[in-house]
Amino acid sequence: MGNKSENVDSVQIDTLQNEVARLNAAINARKQTIAVLNQRIEKIAEDLAFDAKVIAAKDVKIAKQAEELAQLKDFIAKICGRVAQPQLPVASPPPQLGGLCAKCGFQNVAEAIYCRQCGMKLASSPAPPNLP
Repeated sequence: MGNKSENVDSVQIDTLQNEVARLNAAINARKQTIAVLNQRIEKIAEDLAFDAKVIAAKDVKIAKQAEELAQLKDFIAKICGRVAQPQLPVASPPPQLGGLCAKCGFQNVAEAIYCRQCGMKLASSPAPPNLP
């Protein structure tokens, strides 16, 4: 009976050895996958470090541009402060009214020579100069 027991033990040992070999192959495959993933992680970390440097450089550039913009705004404000504000026209007093036109009765301004309504020479105005 010892032979049968030895055969069973031998089969079990072979089965266990095959299972160990299969598990070792699976472990090696997982190790390779982990190595590939670690390489990818390292590459991503390098890319992130580079991107961080680029972003930092852009942040510095943006800060400089913001400072330049603030200086330009101050400069423009100073220039605008120096520019004379347009003077609003001063309201002139209303024209003084003169006499009535003898022909049509229109009320003309005092300095009028001819009636603005009918064109007749006003009596209160001086004579026009002699024209050649």
